[in-house]
Amino acid sequence: MDESDRKLMLYLAENPRVPYRELADKLGVSVQAVHRRIQLLMKMGVLRGFSAGVSIRHLGAIPVMVFGRSNTTSLEDTMRKLSKNELTSSVLVAGGNYLYVVGLLKSISDLERYADFVRKTGEMPEPTVGIYSLDAGLAPDFIDGGRKTADEADELTPLDLRIVTALRKDCRKAVADVASEVGVSARTVTRRLERMFETGLVDLVVPMDPTATGDIVSTVHIHIKEGASKKVVGARLINKFSPRVWYLRSFTNLPDFLLGILCTDTMTELRGILEEIEKDDDIKALVPNIWYADYLFETWRDRLGGASEAKR
Repeated sequence: MDESDRKLMLYLAENPRVPYRELADKLGVSVQAVHRRIQLLMKMGVLRGFSAGVSIRHLGAIPVMVFGRSNTTSLEDTMRKLSKNELTSSVLVAGGNYLYVVGLLKSISDLERYADFVRKTGEMPEPTVGIYSLDAGLAPDFIDGGRKTADEADELTPLDLRIVTALRKDCRKAVADVASEVGVSARTVTRRLERMFETGLVDLVVPMDPTATGDIVSTVHIHIKEGASKKVVGARLINKFSPRVWYLRSFTNLPDFLLGILCTDTMTELRGILEEIEKDDDIKALVPNIWYADYLFETWRDRLGGASEAKR
């Protein structure tokens, strides 16, 4: 995967419905080249599709990560058990049986029970529990992209839910196709989509697996010095190392911690970036690891089927 592919992935994460022409202009290539790159990345399994779902903010849902070293001797069996919980969204696996389990809670009251489930099922003796920061602005995605929070007065109508369902497995689907599927005019679909995007009622997602490229993909635990701003430090690292720094994740309950994902061509390049990051005056320590597997699962949000379920 080259520099243009990495940039393309970031642009798609930021806006999965961005037109090919706009992507071509940003990358300085032809529209046909963009189309070929996307098709190749999908064939490789790097891009796992383009999906849509009811906004986690509108649902009042809380994304969390439970991570730590696992004692499991059967990774596949552990993944199967973790997937049976409707709150489990994905699991990232790094070297030394280190698991990063992402859950989507229906409310904060689920936290203790879910963390305990992951600890026991994932055989993690000492897990760390992180509650995602929704407004850190350090990752170009629906969780951490700093997008507008849906207002309590904004509601999803039955038509809105049908439109979201039509886009669920292909959020790049043409408006005309969505209109035909839900039985309304293209103008109506456009108007409803614009409203949902503007008010933050829908999340567009591009599930990605950068390990499928053959690149070296690393998780990095970044420990910030006391008093330093995670947002400032994170933004500085992204500006300096993007697109090698794929994203940085921040957690509201872990004040001096950032989780980073790095994509590099060689170990030499990885080592060089880590050495540069360590030179930052606001960083206390780094702990890198190699990410080698990623599992995605459907959650309760993916199975929302009616207006009564769209708001707790």
